[in-house]
Amino acid sequence: MGRSLRGRPLACLPLLLVLAACQAGTDLSPERWAADYERFMEAQLVDRTEAGVATGENGAVTVAYNGLAARAGLEALKQGGNAIDAAMTTALMQVALTAGAPISYFGIMSLVYYDAGTDRVHTMNAEWNTVLG
Repeated sequence: MGRSLRGRPLACLPLLLVLAACQAGTDLSPERWAADYERFMEAQLVDRTEAGVATGENGAVTVAYNGLAARAGLEALKQGGNAIDAAMTTALMQVALTAGAPISYFGIMSLVYYDAGTDRVHTMNAEWNTVLG
């Protein structure tokens, strides 16, 4: 398909700067997971026609687009973040890396969050006109 990936890591810079300002000592940049970076970049070039299967032992992150975004979310978990930290990191990275093409800051979202500490499930439906009802 010949997609150019040059300059895309620079698209992550605003997100990384915001995250660094929010929590000192947290670094989600690809330099921390350089061994995985090339593998995830290669995966970006593959057009998938069906979903793959993955498993996790201490957490997992899934995405609609962009494996690098999922890897950044996983890094948030590895550095002690919770599921919401990982979800927000992943979502913002997807927007930055896809340049708003299929995913944007103005998109829709549904979220299910399980809090193991309280054994409660929280949901958020941010789709279309749900604010009205």
